[in-house]
Amino acid sequence: MAEKQRQDEKGIMKLQNSLQSLQLRFASREQLCRNLQEKRHGISRVNWQRRGKPDSNRKIESLQLQLNHLLR
Repeated sequence: MAEKQRQDEKGIMKLQNSLQSLQLRFASREQLCRNLQEKRHGISRVNWQRRGKPDSNRKIESLQLQLNHLLR
């Protein structure tokens, strides 16, 4: 009975560690997405000010692709 309880406790600790790891990964990706969105917004603003120069459009497309990839 004591052995079963120790195994259960080890399993619970393992699950808690996995959950914490997933939460950290999620928070990291969430921050990365926010940063990409902020960059995209800034580039869009610059793009609007420059009236659509090709270099700005490429940067926006690149950031959009990165953001879409992360959101999958």
